Amino acid sequence: MIPMSPNPGLRPMCLYIAGDPALVAGVRRALRGVLRDWGVSELAEDMELIVSELVGNAVRHGSGLGVGVLLAAQDDLVLLEVSDGTAGQPAERQAKDEDEDGRGLLIVRALAKDCGWRTNDGGGTTVWATMPLPARRAAS
Repeated sequence: MIPMSPNPGLRPMCLYIAGDPALVAGVRRALRGVLRDWGVSELAEDMELIVSELVGNAVRHGSGLGVGVLLAAQDDLVLLEVSDGTAGQPAERQAKDEDEDGRGLLIVRALAKDCGWRTNDGGGTTVWATMPLPARRAAS
């Protein structure tokens, strides 16, 4: 991923949650609030779906040590990063029609401008996705 410059005036969101599926809803609420504060609420629906998929996958398949979430505005993009202690590449499954899961990374690819993953220096993996940052309006 190309290094980006922080977007002045848009405070990033950094969260760390336990590996508990019940906490995913709180991450969605926090993300929605930050996007509202940034004046770009129109991104909330797609970004909530992306964060739900990435955090849900990290909780479900992670090391159990917890999940880190970063939401930042950089250059003309919104960057979402989800980190956990799992080593290795996230696996995109080919879900069958009757499967109730297995489409998360496919959904992220469809909604995001770009996405990918990296291995962290201290261990674990970070999965990231970007969305274009629309022109900001005053927060309501």
